[in-house]
Amino acid sequence: MRITLGQPYSFWRKRQKSLSSLLLSVLIGLTCFSASSVGAALQELPSLGDSASSIVSLNQEYVAGRAWLRMLRGQAPIVSDPLLNEYITHLTYHLASYSELDQRQLEIVIINNSAINAFAVPGGVLGINAGLLLHAETEAELAAVLAHEIAHLSQRHFARNVEKSRRSQWTTVAALIASVALLASGDNADAGMAALLTTQAASLQSQLSFSRQNEREADRFGMVTLANAGKDPSAMPRFFERLHKATRTYSEAPPEFLLTHPVTESRISDSYNRVMQLPAAESEPSLDFALMKARVEASYAEDRVKNISRFEIRARMAKDPISKTAAQYGLVRTLLKNNKYEDAITALKPLRNADPNRVIYMVTESEILMAQAQYIDAQKVLEAGLAIVPDSYALQVYHAQVLLRTNNPERATAALENLLLERPSNPQLWRLLSEAHGATGNIVGVHEARAEVFFLHNRNDQAIQQLKYALTLTKENFQRSAKIKRRMMEIQKHKSDLRV
Repeated sequence: MRITLGQPYSFWRKRQKSLSSLLLSVLIGLTCFSASSVGAALQELPSLGDSASSIVSLNQEYVAGRAWLRMLRGQAPIVSDPLLNEYITHLTYHLASYSELDQRQLEIVIINNSAINAFAVPGGVLGINAGLLLHAETEAELAAVLAHEIAHLSQRHFARNVEKSRRSQWTTVAALIASVALLASGDNADAGMAALLTTQAASLQSQLSFSRQNEREADRFGMVTLANAGKDPSAMPRFFERLHKATRTYSEAPPEFLLTHPVTESRISDSYNRVMQLPAAESEPSLDFALMKARVEASYAEDRVKNISRFEIRARMAKDPISKTAAQYGLVRTLLKNNKYEDAITALKPLRNADPNRVIYMVTESEILMAQAQYIDAQKVLEAGLAIVPDSYALQVYHAQVLLRTNNPERATAALENLLLERPSNPQLWRLLSEAHGATGNIVGVHEARAEVFFLHNRNDQAIQQLKYALTLTKENFQRSAKIKRRMMEIQKHKSDLRV
């Protein structure tokens, strides 16, 4: 039986540590919007109604969210690993299908950062730091954070607070974005910083008063989503409790997640009380999660040589099959990172033999082969995998990559264009398509694909310039020229997506 809590509302916020990401994070951190006062009992939660949507429509949220995502891509390091993205996307959509989220056109992004963080932006943009997988001990804990962020979206805190303040928050957003633009351009940076700080001071007090209430609501709705999805809802307070205890060990600053999602003992206690009202669920170990966690661990190891010994010891000492398998896979990834290709293949062999149809193993074998320039062998592995799991995003991306290396750009082009039908906002696919067009001599296609890459990284002028290059080559082709001109107009229009 599905459990429900009430009518939907939403939320957004995020911070990053690098300079450019920090500027963007000030925008996100300060625009943590919330609902107007609600009763403690869930049955007393007010319905959203049409009034908030008349101030900020779902379409406005969608457009603004995608514009924000383009800004993020232009300033923060993004993880493009197809395997990790496929896993997080699948888990997120699974949870969303059991939530109260009505608009499920989600964009999932993973930040290349080892710190703990997660965020949600109006319009269905949801992301995590890769470091979240390093610190979550089970898939249920990872799912808990994702469900929490989905709840921020489904509850539309942003729209409700804008309704309350009668558009004043949109003005704050516009001022913050203008300040960030000044700083990012390098022109009059001092003025930009002054504007940013002034706007921050003006809005900070009003934002803080909503924060704890929003977090508790997201906890409650998130735990119901977990229960509906068959995940252990107690994983949420358990993970937050561990983070809360860990704050005492931080000598400088706590993780970004705790700065944007303040955890208190009363909030944890409230979450545990809510869990008692939900159906009990066992948190079964997930091999997929364990393998992805090991993949991330291998990527962030500070000493890759020592990491080999660490994974060897873990594999030898593991007391259960999943831990042993994950440690063995971590060893494979670390050997690959250390360019020990033969050793990596040897370490992968028992995993492949035991589970020959698992996508992560097939992709990893192809990665090892491609690292050795054995492209034909890698192509055979990937095509055998696609015969078994034809819809695997990771297999399809790696297959397109290997087709480019085996002088099959036409096939790569067809494969990438097919993927882009479902993922038109994926910069990695457009970048690969640009390479494929170049290999076939389709220079117009190269410029068009490059334009999309620039656009998706918020570099609109450069995107338009690429389309101008393409336009000069299509003067005799009316239909192609008209298409390019339409795209130029669309990109020009998108420049104002975050303006009030």
